[in-house]
Amino acid sequence: ASTFGGGPVTCAVANRIWDEITAPGFLDGVRERSAYLEQRLEALRDAFPAFFVAGEAVRGLGMLRGLRVTDGERLPEIIETCMDEGLLVLRAGSDVLRLAPPLIIERKHIDEMETIVRTVLGRVL
Repeated sequence: ASTFGGGPVTCAVANRIWDEITAPGFLDGVRERSAYLEQRLEALRDAFPAFFVAGEAVRGLGMLRGLRVTDGERLPEIIETCMDEGLLVLRAGSDVLRLAPPLIIERKHIDEMETIVRTVLGRVL
């Protein structure tokens, strides 16, 4: 047993989330924004071709994405600088910059995320 699993508040939140993700059009919107996110990540890859692994830089599906880099030793500095700019990114393995935005992200936030990563890469690389 735990203090947060299976209680009435947790179940109410889970029910509300279920209602949202099963609402008509919700998953279509996620697919559309996911495709847009992939386009923006490909633009980042194209802007910094020496830093991203050719042919397989953009990884993942949906809103769980990663950018495979040629120099994983630079990731800690990139991650820290992104966080200083207000963007939470993670490392996956030794050479992937992971981005995991929420399913409800809007295009303007994807654009903002790309701008932050692009600015950080321009500064750090």
